[in-house]
Amino acid sequence: MTIRKVILALFLPCCVFLIYAEPSAAATVGGRISADTTWTLANSPYTVTSAVQVYGTPTTPVTLTIEAGVVVNFNAGMSLQIGSGTNQGALVSRGTETNRITFTRNGASGTWAGITFNDPTVDATTMIEYADILYATTGMTMNTASPTIKDTTIIATSSTGHGMKLTSSSPMLDNVSMTNDGLYGLYLDMASSPTISGGSIVNSNAGGQGIYGQSSASPVISNLTVSIVDTPGKYGMFFNNPTSNLLITNSTIGNGLYLGNVGITP
Repeated sequence: MTIRKVILALFLPCCVFLIYAEPSAAATVGGRISADTTWTLANSPYTVTSAVQVYGTPTTPVTLTIEAGVVVNFNAGMSLQIGSGTNQGALVSRGTETNRITFTRNGASGTWAGITFNDPTVDATTMIEYADILYATTGMTMNTASPTIKDTTIIATSSTGHGMKLTSSSPMLDNVSMTNDGLYGLYLDMASSPTISGGSIVNSNAGGQGIYGQSSASPVISNLTVSIVDTPGKYGMFFNNPTSNLLITNSTIGNGLYLGNVGITP
């Protein structure tokens, strides 16, 4: 490894000082984070070489904070996981409009396993804002967790994955844009009913759908644009057994809407 050094010369009347300053190397991270930790812009980019797991105990959560502008590069198959078992964890990843946070693959090809929020995620404090989640198999997975995701872009590239998958989860998705080439842009299972405001879902897989909801999934959706390939039997929104809580307003749904339960008044 070659280390570059910066030489600063300070001239004073009687002497000259030479100061050698070495730039910090990019950080390599992996494994469990068991104490509150901040990934700083000064140490960016971070390279994830093994799955990062953020959790404390059932009563004392651990929080990973990521500063605006940080880039996190994931080796193939690696992931960021919040919470484990009954042990609580939280993620505070807040970029700005002009200084976004990036989660992406480490290299020009391949995929990583995305960000997963598990049951003991501390929903009230967990947030991703002004971030780009790029080139994962499934960009984001939530298992009985409902954090807030705002002003975020998700690009998933696996033909068998999703932009986002929710199981028993009802997060707040505010101006989230998902693009994928897989089965579903947004997969809702086990009565997952997120509140979706603004944003877009684009699925370029001819066999895929935009939003797929089963097991009474009944989201509240406004100002959303859904676009899929014009394929017979595939829908911009497909709800197998929604309840009357389903609400869709001011939205554009490419290839139509399918409601499996005709006995409701959505």
